[in-house]
Amino acid sequence: MNCKYATILAAVIALSFIGGGCIAPDPEPQKRDLAESPKKVMYKDVYELAPGVNKELGGAKYYTIFSNISESGKGSYSVSLVLLPPGEGLALHTLNSSEMVLVIAGGGTLKVNSLDYILKEGMAVYIPAGSLQSAVNDSPNTLKFLTIISPSYDKLNEKILAPPPKPIPVAVLQDIAPSDENSQVNGNGSTTPPAAAVPAVTAPAAPAPTTPSAAADKLLGRTPSKAKDMNLSGVQELTPQEQQVPITPRN
Repeated sequence: MNCKYATILAAVIALSFIGGGCIAPDPEPQKRDLAESPKKVMYKDVYELAPGVNKELGGAKYYTIFSNISESGKGSYSVSLVLLPPGEGLALHTLNSSEMVLVIAGGGTLKVNSLDYILKEGMAVYIPAGSLQSAVNDSPNTLKFLTIISPSYDKLNEKILAPPPKPIPVAVLQDIAPSDENSQVNGNGSTTPPAAAVPAVTAPAAPAPTTPSAAADKLLGRTPSKAKDMNLSGVQELTPQEQQVPITPRN
């Protein structure tokens, strides 16, 4: 039997096996679902967590929300809620990790590398690793902020360089920045009775502004500058020829 007939015979035998189901043809390429499997969701009530206190660092309470969280191919991080009572401060310290701070309530002052940053609701601060930092709540309300530390916080990577500052008396804070709830309380802690009501006197209505500049001054509550209050020493006087040039929008 020559090669030509042998090839034809092999093809016929193969087709018969395929028809009988003994040899299956190569499957068509199938679409693969490359989506990752769902990750574990962590769900917590922060205020049900037991707070921690680091006396060496100061009088703040720390609610560790997530600790040493890490994902494949990414570094670890930790998330905490920090509550700093009025007048309390955080000692001068440094971290080998970077830190991100988001203020959610209250106020205070953050010092990073000898520079002061005012803290109030909505302020966010990024602190590079190795920075010298400290903080003080110089407001009459509790300072609350979220802190995200990456790599994850480790007490061994934190170095305290000075003791915490002495607390500021709350009475002093009330005098500096009285809040709505303590505006009737004086420095001695006694309640000041409200002043007797005085009938309001209706002032005559101010005349309507006649120029756009006056209207803007009234809208913004600003006092317009007067010529006698302005320093005109640096103003260059016009020459007689320049004074004869008509002033138009094109000039």
